[in-house]
Amino acid sequence: MFGSKLDQISPRVANLTLQVLQSRRLSGTLDLELPKEITTRVSPYHIESALQWLRRNYVVDEDAAIIARIEREDKLEEKKWIENRGGDLHGEGVFERVRTVKEAKAQHEEAEKKKREEEEAAGLVKQAEEGPKGIMAWTKTTLARARREDEALGR
Repeated sequence: MFGSKLDQISPRVANLTLQVLQSRRLSGTLDLELPKEITTRVSPYHIESALQWLRRNYVVDEDAAIIARIEREDKLEEKKWIENRGGDLHGEGVFERVRTVKEAKAQHEEAEKKKREEEEAAGLVKQAEEGPKGIMAWTKTTLARARREDEALGR
C-alpha cells in the first residue's frame, strides 16, 4: 500500500496514518486536515492509497458517518445557542419585548392609579368628617390634580 517508499516511511508512521484515516472514516471527519506528522512524512498519493486500501478491506458507511457528524454538530450548536438565549429555543422577538415593556408600564400606571384613588378616598373620608367645607376643599384639590394630569398628557 505504501509502495517502494516504505523504507522512507517508518512502520510507526504508516500505522499512525492507517489509524487516523480509519478513525476519520468512522467519525465522518475525513475532510479535516491530517496531523503534520503524517503530511510531512507521507505523500498525498500514499495517503490516498492507504485510504483506498482501508475502503477495500474495512467497509464503513462513510456517508452515514458524515450525516451522524453533522447531526452531532447541529445538536451541539443548537444547545449552545439555547444556552446563550437563556433557555428560550426561539428567542424573544422584538414584538414580545415591546409587549412586555408596555405591560409592565400599564401595571405600574394601574398601581399608581389605585394608590391615588385610595389616597383620594381616604382624603374624602377625612374631609367628610370635617363637614361641607372639607368636602369642597377635597373636590377643588382633586379637580386641580386631574387638570394637571390632563395637561401633562396633552388632553
